[in-house]
Amino acid sequence: MNRFTSFVLLCSLVALASCDSTTSGPATVGTTSGGRVFILNQGNYTHNNASLDVWTWKDSLISSDLVSPLGDVGNDLQLINGKLYAVLDNSSKIVVVNPDSAADHTVIQFPPFSAPAKIVKSSATEALVPELYRNEIAVINLASGTIASTIPVDSGQYSIAMLSGKAYSASASGKVLVIDPVTKQITKTSAWIDPNPAQIVADSAHNVLILATSGDYTTTPGKIYWMDPSTLVLTDSIVLPMTSSFNTMFIGGNKAYVCFYVQQPQVIDLGTHSMAADPMLTKNYFGGIYDAASKLLYMGTVSDLIHNDGVDVFDLSSMKLEKSFTAGIAPGFFVVMH
Repeated sequence: MNRFTSFVLLCSLVALASCDSTTSGPATVGTTSGGRVFILNQGNYTHNNASLDVWTWKDSLISSDLVSPLGDVGNDLQLINGKLYAVLDNSSKIVVVNPDSAADHTVIQFPPFSAPAKIVKSSATEALVPELYRNEIAVINLASGTIASTIPVDSGQYSIAMLSGKAYSASASGKVLVIDPVTKQITKTSAWIDPNPAQIVADSAHNVLILATSGDYTTTPGKIYWMDPSTLVLTDSIVLPMTSSFNTMFIGGNKAYVCFYVQQPQVIDLGTHSMAADPMLTKNYFGGIYDAASKLLYMGTVSDLIHNDGVDVFDLSSMKLEKSFTAGIAPGFFVVMH
């Protein structure tokens, strides 16, 4: 998360509060009957209030703060080899949680001020973690839960994605790096693209990379770029709305959902590369996930980075709001387990 934007939100937005049935910090986090949705709430910068929740469809109940305290600034949540990996960038750590028993958790500690940004599984035994403030990408041994080695890079790294067996990292130098996960070597570097390449995602259905940039947060707008993964040549681009800075982007079906800090999300048609606000998504959504198995879209709201926010669940078959419930502060990252 951008630190300046976090401060502005904290100081300028009107606090919105809501309530729902919750429990706190259970050792057992439910069964797979009816499905579970794990939610990483970002929290507010320097407040050490990121949190991990789970919503169980069977009980229509959210259990909060599965690991307490979790850490500062939740920045990614992934399910890898049956375990949840919660990335806490301002705590310089990744918390690895057994989804069936939150008491069973370990910590992968990074060097001070390293700020792990994201995590992606790169092989059956390893994952790659770009670091925001250190010129390296950490290689995680998934069996031992340790940093096995590091890959030197040109600057801090914002985001990483896997496509066709290769890793693509969005570098703070304004370029995209190609990394061989076997040799741990950088095999190719793109030309300079744009300042602040905030996130890179792989559109495997169209065999392209999609890069989102944040601009300069004042006068230069962010953009969405399409990139050929074999040549690293940009093939198309569109300009993001100027009224708010980009937060995160995720793919669901043939659409990409672009979320901001204080603005209605934009939806990109991945076939036509056209973008428009979705009239169904009328709130300020911070992040989300699309569950293809149930055709449900989960979207986390953001208000003032002080009070708890909510999650809205949309049925994309009927295009209707299916469910709403309260989560922690700025729910932005999700894992769905059936």
